[in-house]
Amino acid sequence: MNKTRSAALAALAVAAPLGLAACGGDEDGAVTLRYAFWDDNQRPALEAMIEEFNSEHPDIAIELEQNPWDDYWTALDTQFAAEDAPDVFWNHVSRFPTFADNGVLLPIGDRIEEDGVDPSIYPENLYDSWRFEDEQYGLPKDWDSIALVYRIDALEAAGIDPATVSDLEWNPVDGGTYVEFLRKLTIDEDGDNALSPDFDPENVVQYGTAMASATGQTDWWNFAAQNGCSLQT
Repeated sequence: MNKTRSAALAALAVAAPLGLAACGGDEDGAVTLRYAFWDDNQRPALEAMIEEFNSEHPDIAIELEQNPWDDYWTALDTQFAAEDAPDVFWNHVSRFPTFADNGVLLPIGDRIEEDGVDPSIYPENLYDSWRFEDEQYGLPKDWDSIALVYRIDALEAAGIDPATVSDLEWNPVDGGTYVEFLRKLTIDEDGDNALSPDFDPENVVQYGTAMASATGQTDWWNFAAQNGCSLQT
């Protein structure tokens, strides 16, 4: 199956000024910006980026604020309500339209143009996913590349040529050749696969696929429609 790229995972968003100015400044012109993010594994990289940034902008201090994913959005909602949101923060394509509609995000289209950022450095659909009502509210920071990984020995045992994997197709009606491929790799204790009329689904010793994502983002989301799941806007 071909590698596919999903919608943007995170982008830098800018909070709109609420009440008092969002960033603090000193009499000598120094500025402090609060930068919120959710993945502490990326802290070393962020600190290195800030160090490089400060080499050119020594009067702008960056304060990092990290909350794990499960707490991140609750914290943001509370901060927006208290008019104490971070100045710059990681956002998500499933979340930012609500923030934009509520008027707590600052459109950055004019800043992108003023700073000479070339949108063509991003895949077009990825860049456009951060638009809401014809305004650009974010720039892609990173995104998911989802790949199919397989065991060569399992394919050989099932009589499947690994060269055919890249030609598999999926559809939400019957699963296409991809689900047929998975059924052929699903084996019961008698050695029958899921394509056989003798297959025993109560005694499976090998499943055709392994799904370990807690949220489903990298695996079962893709098959929800095939199994009768209704999608929400």
